[in-house]
Amino acid sequence: MGLPSSRDGASHADAAAKAAGSVDGRGTPDVRVLAAERRSLGGPGRMTPSSSDLIYVAVVAIAWPLYDQFVEWPWFMRSLRKGRRDARLHEYWLTILKEWAFVVLGVVLWVQAGRRWSDLQLSTPTGWRLWGSVAAAALLAASYVSAVKKVVRSPRARSRMRLTLASVESILPRSKVEFAWFVALAITAGIGEEFVFRGYIVWTLAPWLGWWGAAGAATASFALLHAYQGKKGIPRTGIFGAVMTLTVAGTHSLLPAMALHAVVDVGSGIVGWLALKDPSEVAGASVAA
Repeated sequence: MGLPSSRDGASHADAAAKAAGSVDGRGTPDVRVLAAERRSLGGPGRMTPSSSDLIYVAVVAIAWPLYDQFVEWPWFMRSLRKGRRDARLHEYWLTILKEWAFVVLGVVLWVQAGRRWSDLQLSTPTGWRLWGSVAAAALLAASYVSAVKKVVRSPRARSRMRLTLASVESILPRSKVEFAWFVALAITAGIGEEFVFRGYIVWTLAPWLGWWGAAGAATASFALLHAYQGKKGIPRTGIFGAVMTLTVAGTHSLLPAMALHAVVDVGSGIVGWLALKDPSEVAGASVAA
C-alpha cells in the first residue's frame, strides 16, 4: 500500500478544515474561527505566557520578597525601636496596598490576554470538593475558637502562646484599631497571596517546569516572602504553602485555599492579640466570656 502524496494530504486537510468551518470557500483560513478553536483547546492563542507575564512573575516571586526582607522590614523594625506608635498601622496599610496592587495588575494582564478564569483555578469547586472545603474551614475556625478560649481563661496558656508567637510578635496587633486593620490585612493576604503564589506564578511557569515544579518554585518564593519570621519561620511557612498547594490540587480551585489562608491569618491574629494584650484587659474579656 503506497503512502498518499503531499498533494493528496493537502486536499484532505482542506476538506477537513472546510468541514470544521475554519477555512472559507476560497481556501483562506478564517482567522476568527481558528482563534476560537485555539481558545477552546487551550492552545497557544491563550495559554502561552507572554513577556508581560514573565515580568510580573519576576516582580512578585523575586523582587517582592527581596524588597520586603531588605528594605521594608528593616524600616518597620527601626520605626518600632524609635517608638513610632503608628508603625504597625503603616506596615499594615503598605502591605494591603501592595498585595491588592499585585492582584489588580494580575487581573488586568489576564483580562487583556482574553484567558479563562478557570485556567487560573479561579472557579468554584463542586460536589465533595466544595463540601470538603467548607468542612475544613469550619474545623479550622473551631480550632481557633478553642485556642481563643484557652488564651482568655488561662494565664499559663497565654504565656505559652507568647513563646510560640515570639518570631512574629512585632507584627501582631496591640490596640483595637491595629486589630481591625490586621483582620483586613489577613483577608487581603488570603486572597492576594493565593492568587499570586498558587495561581499566577504556577500558571506562568508550568509550561517549563510542569505544574508541580512550578508549584514548588512558587512555594519557595512564598516562604522567602515570610523570611521576617526567622529561620524557623521560613520552613514553617513553606510547609503551609505546600498544604495550600495540595488544597488547590485537590479541589481544582484557588477559592478554598484563599478561604483557609484567610481563616489561619485571622485566627492567628485574634489569638496573638489576646495573648499580647494587657493581663487586666484579658481578665475583663474572660469575665465577659
